[in-house]
Amino acid sequence: MRELLHAVPIAIAATIGIGASLGVAEESVDRQFGTVHFDTSCNETAQRRFDRAMRYQHSFWYKASKEVFEEALKADPSCGIAYWGIALGLVDNPHFGPPPANLPLGLAAIQAAKAAGAKTQRELDYIDALSHLYVDYDKLSRDARVQSYLSAMEALAARYPDDDEAQILYAITLNVAASPNDKTYANQLKGAAILEPIFKRQPRHPGVAHYLIHLYDYPGIAEKGLDAARRYAEIAPAAPHALHMPSHIFTRVGYWNESIASNVASTKAAKAEKSANDQLHAQDYLVYAFLQLGQDQDARAVADDMVKTPIDNSFAFPAYYARAASTARYVVERGDWKGAAKPCGRALQISSCHGDYIFFACARRRAKWKSGSS
Repeated sequence: MRELLHAVPIAIAATIGIGASLGVAEESVDRQFGTVHFDTSCNETAQRRFDRAMRYQHSFWYKASKEVFEEALKADPSCGIAYWGIALGLVDNPHFGPPPANLPLGLAAIQAAKAAGAKTQRELDYIDALSHLYVDYDKLSRDARVQSYLSAMEALAARYPDDDEAQILYAITLNVAASPNDKTYANQLKGAAILEPIFKRQPRHPGVAHYLIHLYDYPGIAEKGLDAARRYAEIAPAAPHALHMPSHIFTRVGYWNESIASNVASTKAAKAEKSANDQLHAQDYLVYAFLQLGQDQDARAVADDMVKTPIDNSFAFPAYYARAASTARYVVERGDWKGAAKPCGRALQISSCHGDYIFFACARRRAKWKSGSS
């Protein structure tokens, strides 16, 4: 019981209770994070822990997933696929790519997975596929590695057509590898077509709901994601990212009240877990939704709270981006150029800001600084 509580995030551990049985505790975790079964050749205890880790992983809760994959290895040191799980978590949000500090760690985990000796060809194929994101990371660009990984996942999904986990991971990779210039959304619609029937078979799978939202998070197809958006938070109500993700679709279709409710809940959960990235990402969307309803005082209060939030993550790009974006959104929407304060200076160092709110607001603010106007 002590090991289980150590592996379960704070918000969930508090709901289990010291006197709870192992079975009751695991059932509670299932209810809070959805249901996932990833078949492995590991022993029974390691298999249960592996499934639990994948529940966290599919909601991008990487710290928790890493801890439980490590618990699986304690239960079965020959469980090489658990090292694959650790390497998968070290990718972090696949749409941004691994933090630089995670690249050697991820490669080491892949090497450990191979050294441990997976007991099935399927597990070896998973390990080999993921290795494409890490091998030669110091020589190949992220884009090149992502495209190589996509090809490997396509082959894996084709080789194991009845393996839902292979299909699910292939589907989200289609989104990660999609060209931003393709406005037909061919990759995204292909991925969604893979996931929709799985969603019918596995209605409580957190990854399916999560990745459908990502795949439909584009102009012109966002309404297709409403079902997944409405259901994801109910599938994994304890994951801050799961509480936030529905607002991607709500924002696209103008459901501002729903977006506010989603991100208020996500912010509360993220603060409880001291997850600055999750908190600031949710608050960025929250500021935007408040502005669309003319609730300026609420928007400014959230933006001010974001500026005060410390960022100590070694890979702070998403957090800095969200914090800068909230200020920039307010500035652009209300023309309050004095409000472009410190986050603007940091935002101008982020190359991917170009063309969006942040670049526009910060460039305007910088022009005013140079001209001597306020």
